[in-house]
Amino acid sequence: MKLIKVIIDKDIIGTEGLSQKQPRHTARAFLFNSIAVMYVKRFLLHSISGGGIEDGENKLDAIKRELLEETGCE
Repeated sequence: MKLIKVIIDKDIIGTEGLSQKQPRHTARAFLFNSIAVMYVKRFLLHSISGGGIEDGENKLDAIKRELLEETGCE
């Protein structure tokens, strides 16, 4: 799996983090010849498939689980 980008608070809001919470690590993936992104009508945005990495899970297991949940693809 190739890491493409790490996004932190500074990338989004222009300052070092303001949150006191621990970082939430996620795994995201583009699917080729299938669903590339999801449209979330409630927030009027497109989202890359994937989500949070649970305790005891590695990145690959997390993305496999999330893609199965969100797209039905294995």
